[in-house]
Amino acid sequence: MFKRNATVSNTTAKNTALRLKGILEVLAGPEAPEQKLTGNDVLIRVIERFPLNEQESELLSGGVPRGQKTLNSSSTKLVKAGWLVKGRGAWTVTEAGRAALASFSDAERFADALKGTGSAAAGKEEPALEAAVPEDAVLEEALAGDAPETAEEPDVEQPAAVSIAGSFNALLGAPADWQPDADQAQMALDQADGIWKLAVDLAPGRYEYKVALNRSWDENYGAFGAFNGGNIELHHDGGTATFHYDHRTRLVGTV
Repeated sequence: MFKRNATVSNTTAKNTALRLKGILEVLAGPEAPEQKLTGNDVLIRVIERFPLNEQESELLSGGVPRGQKTLNSSSTKLVKAGWLVKGRGAWTVTEAGRAALASFSDAERFADALKGTGSAAAGKEEPALEAAVPEDAVLEEALAGDAPETAEEPDVEQPAAVSIAGSFNALLGAPADWQPDADQAQMALDQADGIWKLAVDLAPGRYEYKVALNRSWDENYGAFGAFNGGNIELHHDGGTATFHYDHRTRLVGTV
């Protein structure tokens, strides 16, 4: 029993370490500063890069997958290390975070530096950080092996319709805001990648939205892919906003 649980913890810890590095990699990308990615957008992209396995996909209270909750909680380590800033409208990688990516190219060295046990980025010793998740106790041992292989994702039965219902639906020509049945709010499924997408032009401002399935509120997902979850905030500078929804993870965000 103990051996099985230790193996699961090691795998989760290793995956979390890879995804923490992935957070900075996403934010350090050439398009990130212009897009002003929110925390929800960042987590979506990281999980798309490193998909949740069966154990990590287990839904906890509130409908949030276990692995996603672990990653969100563990991201506070990046903040404490001075590598990440969580702003109200967007997450931002710091210069120290960029230096860490350049200095620690593999997950093992990156995790060691984050824990304060490895070489310091940019010539400075990184502070030791508090454990934020139970798996931290076995992180070093887990990272000694190879990175986990990503299993081929199974086909998922797609809903008949997916809509972006939010405080801007009327601006798109819908009869009112928060209308999941409005034609103007309907997304289109990209058959190539299995992602639902909708591009709209919005004026500068602060908006809120959720994703609703089959033109009703019976099944809807909000922040962090939670069923009946909280509204997602969008701080938009104006112009085209492209929404995307992955029914495999229930995550929705903007590009």
